[in-house]
Amino acid sequence: MKENKGVHMSGGRIEAGALAVGDHAVARHIGGAQDPDDPHDKDARGDANEPDRRDDPPQGDGADKPGAGGSSAAPGSAVHRTILVVDVESFSDRRRTAPHQIAVRNGLYGALHKAFDGAGIPWDECYREDRGDGVFLLAPPEVPKQLFVEALPHRLVAALREHNEIHADRSRIRLRMALHAGEVRHDEQGVTGEALIRAFRLVDAGSLKAELAASPGVLAMIMSSWFFDEVVRHSAAATVPGDHREIRVTVKETDTTAWIHLPDHQAPQ
Repeated sequence: MKENKGVHMSGGRIEAGALAVGDHAVARHIGGAQDPDDPHDKDARGDANEPDRRDDPPQGDGADKPGAGGSSAAPGSAVHRTILVVDVESFSDRRRTAPHQIAVRNGLYGALHKAFDGAGIPWDECYREDRGDGVFLLAPPEVPKQLFVEALPHRLVAALREHNEIHADRSRIRLRMALHAGEVRHDEQGVTGEALIRAFRLVDAGSLKAELAASPGVLAMIMSSWFFDEVVRHSAAATVPGDHREIRVTVKETDTTAWIHLPDHQAPQ
């Protein structure tokens, strides 16, 4: 299994986490005993020319592949990425037991994967980390940013509703989602950068939480001013007047403006 190490943010609240992103099938001999003296029995004897990597540190998904998170750049160098952060509403509500939380997490990943596929965003090429009650992803630079506002939101809404229809209340999902873009840096622990911190502050904005709480829908989005000005304003997603609302965000040391959008329930005027 590959794992991503958590975001390193000095002084921030974000804690290290890990996300299992794939299983490796184990090759076995079906017939006959393995013979370590047989030069053709590679499973039994190992390969003398192949180093034993069992004790090597785990490599992050996307962090070690060119074009999937930016590892083609030298460690510590800045690379520009689209940043998406999602957080489950009331994940730690005491009415949710461990089985409920597991159902929510499974449903969240299933919905994200399905929505990404439907939107044409390559899930397997995105660097991603699990946050316990959410996920954050970095999309490769070649992925058009407008897909995150024109195609992804409604497909994610549909996938979340599909999950909620077949689960009881405590296993249902409502999400806050933040979109930003900026420079990030990979290191041995994962990724870091001011742009990442900004995205995490946005998803924690009190106004966004209040909008979702008051909405009958399942998704509330917040976009940085940069993302709105450079992407949303020029896309088909901005064709409905009043569908995006500018707010002030003050979270910890962050004091900025951002834009809120409710894909399945228009924001109040």
